[in-house]
Amino acid sequence: MVLASSSRRAAPGLQPAVRLERIPALDRVAPIDAAELLRGWPGLVLLESARPGRRSRWSFLSADPLEVLLRPSPGPDPFAEGRRMLARLSPAAAADPDGPPFIGGLAGFLGYDLGLRLEPRAQLVPNDQGLPDLRLALHDWVLAWDRRNGQAWLGGRAVDGGAERLAQRLAAVRRRVETGPDNQDPPPLGRSEPELVFTSSLDRGAYESGVAAIRRAIRD
Repeated sequence: MVLASSSRRAAPGLQPAVRLERIPALDRVAPIDAAELLRGWPGLVLLESARPGRRSRWSFLSADPLEVLLRPSPGPDPFAEGRRMLARLSPAAAADPDGPPFIGGLAGFLGYDLGLRLEPRAQLVPNDQGLPDLRLALHDWVLAWDRRNGQAWLGGRAVDGGAERLAQRLAAVRRRVETGPDNQDPPPLGRSEPELVFTSSLDRGAYESGVAAIRRAIRD
């Protein structure tokens, strides 16, 4: 799920708050392989199109978000805080209208139980994984692949008017994808996040027992 900012033209003479450039070194590189180049960076997100088409032309990769929202906003609008985060991005239009449509915005997920905020009802299933109702991360840069021709792009939007900081962050991404992971790399310039550890709520025996029960129910 992606929420991109609106667009308008930047005023002449100002430092560009929106940047977009080609990255030929990543042309026709599978996005999942490019994700390996960002190994160790927090908040990595890959939005990959299943196949080329009118509605699935682009794939996107980003990491190192500047801000992360882990709970809906109080009050009638659960997305109010997400809208505030999104407003931090420059809304200026990218120079190439045929370039990727998303070069900065919110990426994350909405949990099923978020629907309880919009349509109150009894909660039927307990949250056994401890996942938040939503997770929205503010990404100011994106690697994008055009599925029509395999071309790769790097773009970004300045946050809070920080055009110079955006230039530094894009330069760090270029260095990383050109040299690959290196223990001597400086840490990302965004925010650090605790390591995400996946655990199971069931041991092997309980899992197999549950699968057997489902198969019996289907058979019956």
